Formats: sequence, structure tokens, C-alpha cells
Amino acid sequence: MASFRLHSFDSILEGVRQTCQWLASLNIDPQGTRVERIATQIQEVIEGLSRVDREEYFRDRPRRPDYWAIVDGASFKEIWEQFHELPSNRVPRGLLREAIRGQALDPTEEQPGTGTENARNFQAQLEIAAQITASGIPILGFDDAEFEFQGVPLMIECKRISRPGQVADNVAKANSQIERKLPSQGRALIAIAPEKLLELDEQKPVRIQGSDAELKDIVCGLTEKFYAEYHSAFNDLDERVIGIILIFRFVFHDLSHGGYSVARYPVISPRQRGDHPDRRLVEALQEKLAQRRR
Repeated sequence: MASFRLHSFDSILEGVRQTCQWLASLNIDPQGTRVERIATQIQEVIEGLSRVDREEYFRDRPRRPDYWAIVDGASFKEIWEQFHELPSNRVPRGLLREAIRGQALDPTEEQPGTGTENARNFQAQLEIAAQITASGIPILGFDDAEFEFQGVPLMIECKRISRPGQVADNVAKANSQIERKLPSQGRALIAIAPEKLLELDEQKPVRIQGSDAELKDIVCGLTEKFYAEYHSAFNDLDERVIGIILIFRFVFHDLSHGGYSVARYPVISPRQRGDHPDRRLVEALQEKLAQRRR
């Protein structure tokens, strides 16, 4: 994927509200769930920014609740945009129910044993499926994201990892799931959201001067930092795993017009070198996914 998807705070709030209405129409009650708390937190941020100096606002507030509300709100917005028009029998109700469970904004606040620890993994599955759908590729299944590209069955296993010690175990688990579920002629990718590992939720909004090149430089640096620390976790994967997707999401302040937005930039790294058919497949998929249909 080679382009950013940008979301303004106002559009995220509207998207989360639409998500709540959509869930209610599916008989999935959003009241008292994480998605409702996300809407409340984003509303608080927008109102706060309208009252005080913006730099002062973000300097004086705890950063993690705002960060997670905003980036997860953008995720639910994307899910609603791509799936709210699906026929009723194709809506992944079970995943939606699981994705909104709990009330914690910060993943580290989740209490083990409450059944909500995996909510963000389910949300990541839906978000990846939404990105694929947005590029015009039909989703064949939501476990995790199953589709066909250039005649090849593909699946993406998604992991949102909140602690450094969980990387190797989560990658191994994703690999085992792929070995169990993937047909012999199929191919797979593992998607990881490393925001917590790289402490993106601890940082103030990134300041740029309106250039995508600035954001891409930041993403390149984050990608190098991630693999420098965790490359060994990817050494012993099934040969049908053809790429790793890192999904970077961060809040930025565009100094060219003063606005705040969320940038999402997924990076696909092929595992094969040279002129390998699987590498060509990954590169073609990356190009396709950058071409949003809507």
C-alpha cells in the first residue's frame, strides 16, 4: 500500500456515530461499549480544541486515551463506510459484537479474564477487510480476511500487539493459524499494528508542513525501528506466508492549514527476494490496495 488515508477529527466523530446507529439497526447494542466511549472521548477532544490554544491542549492532557479514541474511531469509521450496505446475511455480526466489547480506551487497561482482551484483534480483522473492500476486491470471508487476487486464494492474519514480549508468541500463533486454515495452493500475509510497541500513543501529534513525503519519512523510520527490534520473530514462518503488513496510525498536526487528522499507512514487506512469483504478487497487491474505489 503506497498512500495515506487521512481522517479529520470531525469526520471520525461522525463516522463513529454512524457506526453506533448501524450497530443498533443490527440489534447490536452499542451502549456501554468501547465504541460509545470512543465517541464521547472524541467529542471532548473537539470541544477542547475549540476552547483553548491547540498546542497547549495537547501538551497538558494525558495522551493515550485521546490517541486510542481517535485512531480506533477512524478504524470504526472505515468499517462502517465499507460494510453498512452489505446484505443482512453477509454482515459479520459476531465479529462486530466482539470488536466493541469492553470500555477501555488504552489496550493496557484491559483486564485479563474479562473476555474483552481480543476486541482489538477482531477490530483489526474488520479494518483490514474494509481496506481490501475499498480497493474493489471482494471479501470472501472474515476469518481473518479471505479473498482472491490474480487467481490466488489469499488470507491475512491480524494481530494488534500491546507488549514487546508478545511479538514472537503472536507471530507464531498467526503462523499456526495459517498452517491450519490455508489451502495448499493459497498464500497468506500477517498484519501487525505496532502502535503500542513503538509508543506512538505516548507522542504529541506529529507536526508536518502539508507534505506526504514528511509522513512517509516518518513511516520509513518506524518500519526500520520495528524490524531492528523484532526481525527474529519472522524467521521461521510457513513458506506460504509471502509478506508482513505493518499498519501505522498516528495523529498529526498539519501546520500548512492548522488542522489535525489521523494518518493510516500500511506497509507491506515481501518475504521473497529477487524476481519471485510471490514477490510479484505482493507488489501487485500493494499497488491494488492503494487504489481506493471509495
